[in-house]
Amino acid sequence: LVHIFNKKNSRSIQRGEQIMWIRSQDRAKLIDANEIHIELWADERSYVISDNIVVASYSSEEKALKLMDMIEDTILKCEAMRTGYAEYDFGAFVFDMPDDKDVEL
Repeated sequence: LVHIFNKKNSRSIQRGEQIMWIRSQDRAKLIDANEIHIELWADERSYVISDNIVVASYSSEEKALKLMDMIEDTILKCEAMRTGYAEYDFGAFVFDMPDDKDVEL
């Protein structure tokens, strides 16, 4: 149900039936995320995109990839809750994009 695939300069996560909301880094957007990926732009920042909307930017690809790992962990936790393999916790269904300075490598 969780599909991860790599391309040169991007990594994407897609979800199956689980509910996953992403709150943008500026906290102004709440998106029902169907697909999340990283794009490296000419300004040398890594942008996290969900449904063609920029939801966060990071100073390095490593930080963006670390964030993708955090999102993947949350998706797996949500799926475990949805299927009854973990205790239900509403907070796990919304992932708040952390600021660049808060992502530790």
